[in-house]
Amino acid sequence: MSGGYELRRRRSAEIREKWLIFSTNKVALFGLCIFITSILVAIFGPLLSPYDPYQPQLAVRMMGPSAQHWFGTDQLGRDVATRVMEGTRTTLYVAVGAVFIAFTLGTPLGALAGYFRGKFEAVVMRLIDAMMAFPSRLMAIALVAFMGASIPALWAAISVHSMTRYCRIIRGEMLAHREKEYVQSARISGEGHLTIILREIMPNCLAPLMIQLSLNFAEAILIESSLSYLGLGLSPPTISWGLMLKDGQRSMEIMPWIAIFPGAAIAIFVLGFNLIGDGLRDAFDPRQRRR
Repeated sequence: MSGGYELRRRRSAEIREKWLIFSTNKVALFGLCIFITSILVAIFGPLLSPYDPYQPQLAVRMMGPSAQHWFGTDQLGRDVATRVMEGTRTTLYVAVGAVFIAFTLGTPLGALAGYFRGKFEAVVMRLIDAMMAFPSRLMAIALVAFMGASIPALWAAISVHSMTRYCRIIRGEMLAHREKEYVQSARISGEGHLTIILREIMPNCLAPLMIQLSLNFAEAILIESSLSYLGLGLSPPTISWGLMLKDGQRSMEIMPWIAIFPGAAIAIFVLGFNLIGDGLRDAFDPRQRRR
């Protein structure tokens, strides 16, 4: 009991130390603020706007940014700011689903392959190598073209390639920890393989997984936006930043705001996740901590 309590206390102290390092990184906190703001916008933004993001208003079509319409209106008179906020909800929905699928598939495979080794590891890693041989965008385009334009198709297209990174990362961590003294001690004490993996090794592998999660969110947003822009992702009437960019491209010369604001939303969103990833890397990297 005392050993388990001491281990939990030490891990709690490590988490507090890492949060202290992360919280003193102003750039990382700025990225975290972007992430929190995007969640609030996705939940409450469309509810606070007086305009319907889907309903055309031909009387105010093609208006530039003003006090009534902060981001202007599109060719059908729809408020661009309201549509950007609605697109935030769609983007988060796609990104969260794709990252969750990639994490839940790739992490157990990599953990089992790195812990048990042998033929199972050889089969899993050869499959992962084969999947990584295809460029992520090309694989996403092929899967969406095969499955059809829908949110489940985007989840599959984004997660299939992303899961390979989780698998390789956690396998490497398992190989580094499986022969250490604390794991050997757990085996001698009679703990089962699943208990050793979940309770002993996995808590020491969270750092690279958390960093990969933040970067994976940024990648998922870019893939979804690029596929929708190419006409292979979501389709109207669903509101997506990529679809808004596609619509705005046709009238950039006379209504540049239609493409500028959704493009800026994509850039800010991706920037926020990258800054969070950099902050997590600095917090979990001992060399950064010593510096």
